[in-house]
Amino acid sequence: MQSVEALQALLAGEPSPAALEVLRAGVATYMAHRGRIGLDRCLKLPSAAAHLRAERDRHLVDALRLVDGSARARAAEVRRMLLALASGGTYRRWRALGALPQYATPMQVACYHALACGRDSAVACVPSDRLLWGLARKTE
Repeated sequence: MQSVEALQALLAGEPSPAALEVLRAGVATYMAHRGRIGLDRCLKLPSAAAHLRAERDRHLVDALRLVDGSARARAAEVRRMLLALASGGTYRRWRALGALPQYATPMQVACYHALACGRDSAVACVPSDRLLWGLARKTE
């Protein structure tokens, strides 16, 4: 069991013996090092950047599932939508509104959320063709 899963089980009020053991081992490591190593490292929790990448990839997979065709075609279509949102100013307008408009399509919503997981500059957040193709192949 991973540390994140163990913490989620604990927060849900349903920690399993395996979850408690993972947490116990992390806290024991923290105590053994007298706090010189952060508890997040002792529990082997992913970094904030890793969390953002995982969230971005989840939204990209949602977008890829909305498109029919081969993995390469689906990746190209999602990338086209990401670039359209990012470079046309739509992403910045929707972000400034604080909410997505009701007319946004499910594809636009998924792509918007994927862009929102990145840096301030939306264009810099558009993932590479290779990453999109890899995610598309995994969703086939």
